[in-house]
Amino acid sequence: MRSSQGVWVGVAALLVASCNPIRSARADEPEAEYVGRVITARRADMPIAVDGNLDEAVWGRAEVVDGFFAWRGRERVAAYLQTEVRVLWDETHLYVGATMQSTDIYAPFKEDNDTLWRGDVFEIFIKPSESSTHYYELHVAPNSRKLELFIPRRGAGSWERFIFNSGMRTATAVRGEMNNWRTTDEGWAAEMAIPFSAFEETAPPPGAGAQWRVAFCRYDYSVHLPEDRFRRGVEISSSAAFPTGNFHDYEAYDVLLFVEE
Repeated sequence: MRSSQGVWVGVAALLVASCNPIRSARADEPEAEYVGRVITARRADMPIAVDGNLDEAVWGRAEVVDGFFAWRGRERVAAYLQTEVRVLWDETHLYVGATMQSTDIYAPFKEDNDTLWRGDVFEIFIKPSESSTHYYELHVAPNSRKLELFIPRRGAGSWERFIFNSGMRTATAVRGEMNNWRTTDEGWAAEMAIPFSAFEETAPPPGAGAQWRVAFCRYDYSVHLPEDRFRRGVEISSSAAFPTGNFHDYEAYDVLLFVEE
């Protein structure tokens, strides 16, 4: 993990396939208007250094994924603290970058493959194949700790059963003082390079025109969240419009479309 006061570019990625009609949507659109969104993953035209800073020109050419949703009970609303994600790809890797507003950056876990969702975390849920029950859950915390899960079928056992090594490289940058609730922080960024070999049990590396299903998600804990809306001091948000905020409902994932441009 490294801190940075440099220029921040919101970044992140999506992967996933869909045969259903898809139309762009955002969290601030009426619920009846939401069908899903297609997220474009553009091919990187230069090498990407995974350092958490997201200040390379190549990230500036990526589509911005924003308009995250959150939930108040079963009601879907616009997230209080927002996230921006971009995604790029090349022959070997999917690159995801995210910048997140956060007023109280909290990362209590020191080891990889711990219960990172009990602190601040950025998560990617990826389902490369419509015909398979396989999907993947990848986490990164503000201190660069990782959780990597390959889930062959949802509901078939607890999360510890599905830990695997994806080969993912991560880096983060923090704007604030991590793990000090007395300060008011600005946010943090995560950059991830995920090798396509991580998905080899489910799908071959994608080419231009491929579609995978994906959802970008967050847990954000803060003592500064307004109590009238956040009685438990945490906001759970996603780029995908889940009916109830269950990130394992992959039928609600968005579509990542890989393009050559």
